[in-house]
Amino acid sequence: TSVKIKELSVGDMVLTGNGENLKASSKSPIIAFLDRNPEQWAEYYTIITKSGAQVTLTGNHLIHSLSLHHEAETLVASVFASRLEPGHKVYTYVPSNGTLQLSEVREIRKSRIQGTYAPLTLDGTIIVDDTVVSCYAALEDHDMAHLAMAPLRFIYHAMPSLLQSKNGTSDVADWYVHMLEKLGPYVYTKDQIHQTYHDRMNKM
Repeated sequence: TSVKIKELSVGDMVLTGNGENLKASSKSPIIAFLDRNPEQWAEYYTIITKSGAQVTLTGNHLIHSLSLHHEAETLVASVFASRLEPGHKVYTYVPSNGTLQLSEVREIRKSRIQGTYAPLTLDGTIIVDDTVVSCYAALEDHDMAHLAMAPLRFIYHAMPSLLQSKNGTSDVADWYVHMLEKLGPYVYTKDQIHQTYHDRMNKM
C-alpha cells in the first residue's frame, strides 16, 4: 500500500534498499524523523527515469547514483539530488519480484513545494515512488551520515519511546540532529556540505 511521506509515523514499516551495492529490497521500521516541517518551503527536484519511476526530493537530499561513464557498480556514490544529471543512473524498485535495478535518469525538473520530511530507517535508505533514496541530507556522504545516526538506532532498540511523540517528531532526535548540524563545519569541508545548510546557518 502506498502512503505519502507526510502521513508516515515512527514504527511504520517501509521498503528500503539493502544488500551489497543495493542489490535487493528489504523492509525496515521508521525509527525517527530527521526533518518534519509541513510549513517549510524548499526547492525540489523531480527525477524521472527511463524506466518510468519518478521521485521528488529536496536539492540537498542524497540519492545513490552511478555515472553513465562508470559501468562498474562498485562506483555507486551518494550525491545531492541537485547534482544529479540526465544520463546518471539511480536504483529503482521492481514490484513484480522485489529486486532493484539501475535506471537511467531521463529528465530532472525543479519546483518550489511546501513541506520537508526526512524519515529515518534502520537501513538508512527508503524506497519512495519506486526509487531508492538515502534518508540523509546536507552532508554528501551517505556512509558517514549513517554512522553518525548510530546513537538513534541504539535508542530505538533500547528505549523506542524516546523517539516517539504525538506530533510525529522527537525532542531527542531534534536535539541530536541540531547538534550534528552545529558540529558539521568543524568536521567536514565546505564542499561536502550542501549550500542550503550554509545559507541557513548564515541566517541564524
